[in-house]
Amino acid sequence: ELREFEEARRNYQQALEIKIEYSDRFSQASTYHQLGIVAQELREFEEARRNYQQALEIYVEYGDRFSQASTYNQLGLLAEAKQNLPEAATNLLKALEIFVEFQDNHSIEMTLQNLARVYQTTQDHNLLSEISQILSISEEKLQEQIAQKLS
Repeated sequence: ELREFEEARRNYQQALEIKIEYSDRFSQASTYHQLGIVAQELREFEEARRNYQQALEIYVEYGDRFSQASTYNQLGLLAEAKQNLPEAATNLLKALEIFVEFQDNHSIEMTLQNLARVYQTTQDHNLLSEISQILSISEEKLQEQIAQKLS
């Protein structure tokens, strides 16, 4: 939060080493996720992707779907930052699907905001269709919601 990213990275790296030393694999995932955020803030996109992928692999291994959603969301934001909008949409849709499954309304709204930006750029009708299916609402209602989010 203080934007002291190099110090944050050192601290997360030290925490990760301890978790590895004590074979606490599950806890490593959240640290990899945080290292991904730090790398993304520093615009070290490949490092960020590697860390997010490592976190996601562990979350999948342990069946932690809810945490997978946050990592998919970050992978989506990362792809958007790299102007890879198809990959951004794919990851954000996975995140949205899981957030809906857990009825996490705050995260649903945040992910919809991210998807709205992708849609605004791509105007991809298939993206609208997929979002409306996940949310179980009409495309017309979804377009109204997206228009509100973008205004």
